[in-house]
Amino acid sequence: MNHTKETLPGNPEKTAEASDPSQTASQSAPQAATQTPAAEPAPAPRKAGKTGKNKSKRGKRNTAISVLSILSLVLAALFVTSTVTAGLLLRSLKAKEDELASLRSDHARELRDAQNDKEEALSQAIGLTGRLEVLENELAGLKTELTALTAERDELKKTLEDTDPIHEQLNARIAELERLSADKQSEIDALTERLNNSPAGKLGLLSLGELVRSAPKRIEQITETGADGFPVVREAEVTPAVALYYADLTAGYSISYGEELPFASGDLRQLAQALALLETEWDSLSGTYTYDPSHEVHGSGILKSKPAGTEFSRLDLIDLVLRYNDATASHVLSLIYGDEKTDVLLSSLGIGSLTETVTLKDAVLLWQEVWRVLCSAEPYSDPLRVSLCGAVTSGMSSLLPSGTVLHRYTLATGAYHDMGIVTEPSSPYLLIVMTDMGYATDEVVSYVSSLETEAVRVGSLFAE
Repeated sequence: MNHTKETLPGNPEKTAEASDPSQTASQSAPQAATQTPAAEPAPAPRKAGKTGKNKSKRGKRNTAISVLSILSLVLAALFVTSTVTAGLLLRSLKAKEDELASLRSDHARELRDAQNDKEEALSQAIGLTGRLEVLENELAGLKTELTALTAERDELKKTLEDTDPIHEQLNARIAELERLSADKQSEIDALTERLNNSPAGKLGLLSLGELVRSAPKRIEQITETGADGFPVVREAEVTPAVALYYADLTAGYSISYGEELPFASGDLRQLAQALALLETEWDSLSGTYTYDPSHEVHGSGILKSKPAGTEFSRLDLIDLVLRYNDATASHVLSLIYGDEKTDVLLSSLGIGSLTETVTLKDAVLLWQEVWRVLCSAEPYSDPLRVSLCGAVTSGMSSLLPSGTVLHRYTLATGAYHDMGIVTEPSSPYLLIVMTDMGYATDEVVSYVSSLETEAVRVGSLFAE
């Protein structure tokens, strides 16, 4: 380093060493800061040497300021960088904390699930233990039963050994019964062949009887007493009861099935009522009746549909009974004449009251009385014929030409009856079908029609 001496202003004898600018600046700056002049004298004209020195100081100061500014910027950049870095670190820390919390939650849930599984497994183990005890008890019971059965088997074996002679006798008896059964079957086969070759077989009576017994089955609920003494309802398939009668009214021969079977009478008593009043009250039947709706009763018929005050002759009421099975008209006739005349007629024919039940035999006797009246010269014969021929078209009357059937059709609870006298084409005949089927489904109607057709076919064979 080079040192030079300079003469300081105002003190020519002192000299200052020129040294490193940084040292000079550092020395002069404190001095300038510590000196506080009491009163500044008027500035003296600066010399050229001093001005250069001041410029040098300013340059150094400016350099120091620049350095400080740069340092400030560096510090600011470092602060921003550290702030951003701290934020990133905080967010990372927050994410890690959230992840740790999630892991803790999952771990707690897994612990709960494991605890629940443990409790469930423990419960199942307790249940299985109880079930095992039950099964062990059942096994012990079965072993006891097996022991008893084994003892019983041994006892039976011993008993059978003692009854071998009886077995031999029974086997011999069984063999004899089988031989007798075979002999009887041979007789049955021979009898069947004779029946098929007999007039009845050739006329189809056997097939007609089979048709009578093949009515469409129905399902009914049957109440029985169970083993515990309480009623038990079960469904059972029931074969309906069917009765059939065919009679040639000219030649006199007839076919019948089920004469004594009881059936619900339905409204068949009305026919007896009409006959009784025609026979005993003919002269009074021209009297009038004014319809009163209070006389209406439950049942079929058209009288109840007429306006109040409508006038009818008593013969008109009988016509309504015969044509429409009119329950209200029958009730009105009972109010006028009572029921005694009907009961007397039925009793004279050997028929019950017909208030609840009727047999095929009862129906045949009643229709024979109808035929007797139709064949008589009584004045009420024609009105009876006209009314019965005009009866509601159903059953057999719907299968034959109009006006050829004097007809009575009954459909009521437990009763489906179709009966009448057919006057054409050649020889009149009486045909009656009675069933306990209180419904007219297509199957039932078709069955009754086929039964009537077969009866007429078989009956016609007798005339050949």
